Amino acid sequence: MRCMSIANEIIRLGGNICFLVSDSESEKFFESAQMPVEVLGTRWDNLSDDIGVIETYLDDKVTAIVVDSYFVSQEYIEMLRKHLRVVYIDDFIDQFLMCDILVNYSIYAEDIPYREKGLMQKCLLGLEYVPLRSDFMGVPIKRIADIITDVLVITGGADKDHFMLNLIKAIGKNNTSFEGIKFNFICGRYNNDISEMKRIIEKTQLTNIMVRSQIENVSEFMKRTDVAISAGGVTLYELAACGVPTLTVAFADNQLWNVKKFNDCKLMENIGDIRDNGFSYKRVLERLSNLINDKERRRRESVQLQMSVDGYGAQRIAKQIISLA
Repeated sequence: MRCMSIANEIIRLGGNICFLVSDSESEKFFESAQMPVEVLGTRWDNLSDDIGVIETYLDDKVTAIVVDSYFVSQEYIEMLRKHLRVVYIDDFIDQFLMCDILVNYSIYAEDIPYREKGLMQKCLLGLEYVPLRSDFMGVPIKRIADIITDVLVITGGADKDHFMLNLIKAIGKNNTSFEGIKFNFICGRYNNDISEMKRIIEKTQLTNIMVRSQIENVSEFMKRTDVAISAGGVTLYELAACGVPTLTVAFADNQLWNVKKFNDCKLMENIGDIRDNGFSYKRVLERLSNLINDKERRRRESVQLQMSVDGYGAQRIAKQIISLA
């Protein structure tokens, strides 16, 4: 999705793009978005297979390539740099690679010693470069309600630790504490608990909880919700652009830095790692109640979030890529 956002901005600025993907499964995504795409027929987890194949797509008309993969090596990038300029999106930070433009839009990017490692390429770092979709650009200042009526719960594509299911059970035991509040649970395509969640809701008559899946307009839910509980991935940046006061939960190792930094900057409160034995759903609801009942805190966090993420990151990246021509 982040590459799609950048591609759309390159097109809007008058450039041409084509996606190179490993397999036909990835191809479907870009075809459905009516984006030009070519299938390399290689393994996504072994980029050395790409080298000879990609070269057949490179000619004088191609000026830059954006590489977005967790399996990149310096050898791979150097092969590409023989032919054109290389832009690398880095959010794993387990190696420091020399390229022409390095993008790390994470909230903790400025804490990473890229320049100290002698990498003199152009670095596009921090929240100014979060490549969100166009519907997150220039979102109006959020109105902070006196009385909360809408809570959004979102975990990304999967929920293997059953956070949503367990949270619904916890709300069921304490539902009188949230009288008059509607919960929207937005499930990813790989959530395997949807049927069970709906069964529990029906059985216990939790009429204030809605479970939704395969939502196309998630930005509209974010813009109108009062507060949110979210996993610690890119969704946090989308919620920030919408000015949504949010409680964060880490679901994976690559989310730990995100939730910690948002918490340290007093932008979003981190309420734990779902994988910890001591993780408490009672504590989640207590922290949610605290946020609901503190309008001044919600107002302050909302303002700071929208000042931090304005939604124009993809446009800024696209301008830098076009300047390589």
